[in-house]
Amino acid sequence: MEDASLDEFLDSGDGETGDEEATAGDTEAGGVESEEGATEGEAVAPATATYEWSPGGTECPSCGGTVRRRWHSESGLLCAECKEW
Repeated sequence: MEDASLDEFLDSGDGETGDEEATAGDTEAGGVESEEGATEGEAVAPATATYEWSPGGTECPSCGGTVRRRWHSESGLLCAECKEW
């Protein structure tokens, strides 16, 4: 098998390529669309932690149990059993 030249893949204009529909749609798409409404320098709220983890365990203020994970709630940090989901 011989190596093909890149010139062999150029459109010669005879219309026999069979993929005219695909290329017509591709040319209509054009460039990259910009995001409407986005402005530079727009402030983004920082991420908020949903729970705290303690490797040695910490007491849940509601039930008194020792747990590694305490979840944020309106009442403070609570274990999964005490938090209202």
